[in-house]
Amino acid sequence: MDKNETSIGDNPANPARQLSRKTLRAAGWNYVSFGLGKLSVMVTITVLARLLGPDEFGVVGYATLAIAYLSVLQDLGLSHALIQRRTNIEEASDTVFTSNLLVGMTLTLIIYVTAPFIAVFFHEPRVELLMRVLGVSFTIEALGSAHLALLRRDLNFRRKLIPDLGRALVKGVVSISLALLGYGVWSLVIGQIAGAVTSAVLAWMSCPWRPRLHINTSLIRSMLTFGIPLIAIDILSAIGSNLDFTLIGRLLGDTALGLYTMAYRIPELAITSIWNVLAQVLFPAYSSVQHDMRLLTKGFLATIRYLQIVIVPISLTIIILADPLVHALLGPDWVEAIPVFRLIAVSSLIHSIGTNVGDVYKAIGRPNILWKLGIINIAVLAICMVVGVRYGLIGVGVGHIITALQVMALRLYFATRILDISLRDIWHQIRPSFTAGMALCLAALPVYALTGDFNPLMQLLSVSAAAGLAYLVALWTLDKNTLIKMLEMVGFDRPMRAAGK
Repeated sequence: MDKNETSIGDNPANPARQLSRKTLRAAGWNYVSFGLGKLSVMVTITVLARLLGPDEFGVVGYATLAIAYLSVLQDLGLSHALIQRRTNIEEASDTVFTSNLLVGMTLTLIIYVTAPFIAVFFHEPRVELLMRVLGVSFTIEALGSAHLALLRRDLNFRRKLIPDLGRALVKGVVSISLALLGYGVWSLVIGQIAGAVTSAVLAWMSCPWRPRLHINTSLIRSMLTFGIPLIAIDILSAIGSNLDFTLIGRLLGDTALGLYTMAYRIPELAITSIWNVLAQVLFPAYSSVQHDMRLLTKGFLATIRYLQIVIVPISLTIIILADPLVHALLGPDWVEAIPVFRLIAVSSLIHSIGTNVGDVYKAIGRPNILWKLGIINIAVLAICMVVGVRYGLIGVGVGHIITALQVMALRLYFATRILDISLRDIWHQIRPSFTAGMALCLAALPVYALTGDFNPLMQLLSVSAAAGLAYLVALWTLDKNTLIKMLEMVGFDRPMRAAGK
């Protein structure tokens, strides 16, 4: 058997335990990559926010919007099909690489041709050249996409850390250096291209497989059968992720778009990225046991529990500390983003509940469920955004909260039908984290009020310490066993077990 055909579900010795161990190891490495990468991104954003104004972020935002919409076609869902596939991996990998390269080059050409029309739509002539340069990233990304998919398929996130971290570091260094030299919006664009090049090169270095330019027509038909519904999902996701930016850019202007981009970006880095990173591990892990619904259901419920234990304290702390956080990280030019910052954090917390069920649907070969749900969600989002933008950035933030509530309700309803679980089962998983979150608020809010005259950084540190201590004490009281299991992942289980004796 080809080494790429080995899967965690193939080990006959206790598949549940093998899945758990390999998934935890993969999650651990993926979060190391996530932590280091996002730390680099946060430092980059902090520095660039003080060198560039909201209007400059807004201009680049126009260009990246068009790129984001077309990026859903970047691999026709073939990378997901490769991850889900269990046989004929070498041939499938060559097919995915060649197809992705052809699609990437086509998208680069489309961006070049359509750039003038996008510039007219946003009433910003600078967008034309920015888009044409950014469009090259489609071809660059295609060169490494199959390699990254194979690393994900094998849950080899230790090696995947190298291109992920390399991208973030190079992008940050190049962007900051060019901003200091006075390149303005181009510092963001060139930094992004440099990061894409670095990721592709390091992906080839991290994955020993070497592609052939070859497309197996029978294989690609079967893989597209799996991948096409995922394209529909990605299209809906792209609309959902960028509709607010599009309306703000078109109706409120580049400064408003820049403010909103930053108000959205920090909660995204701190909250949304947590489940996005975990999803990279869950999909290949679930796929390896795709015929065992009992194990899939157990994994889904456990993931909800672990995910909320991490997301709840981060979300609540961001909501409470939005004011000093913006002042300390971004500076006074960004204070108008503070209320939107809080609203986006609330919507992200709501949206996180049960979000991992989509990976179960993909693993069992039923991605059609996702795009059907996506159509309903997009319809609600469109109404909320069109109405909300009339009331400025605050209206958009409130619209996100309303949409998140609807998405969560619909998602959990279908989860109970497909996985044969009850809402009580789900509530049992999230109750400890939300109860401990109440303790966090009771401890953090008085400290926040008492430190109002402090330097923003000192207030951040003081309130965060009080919030973190209160949350951990409450969680230890409510759900000690789960906390110990999570600490085992990072090697701190022995001291905690000793403390519990």
